[in-house]
Amino acid sequence: MSNKLTLQLPLSFIFLDVIGFAALGLGLAKLFGGIDIIPLSMQFENYGLALVLLGVLLMMPMMNYIFNFVRANLTKN
Repeated sequence: MSNKLTLQLPLSFIFLDVIGFAALGLGLAKLFGGIDIIPLSMQFENYGLALVLLGVLLMMPMMNYIFNFVRANLTKN
């Protein structure tokens, strides 16, 4: 008998993760590549770092959900 666990991610966490990944990518492109995709009127000093931090913060709920799922299933076995 196999114990097959399925993780069902809420759609809101997937949406936050996609937006966070895009913000992280734009921030890293600015920091390491010097690529300015954001319009000049919306830029401010160190906005690349701000986008990286925003991206990481937006991806944290999904990571927390997955870690809690794994932790809960490890204690069951």
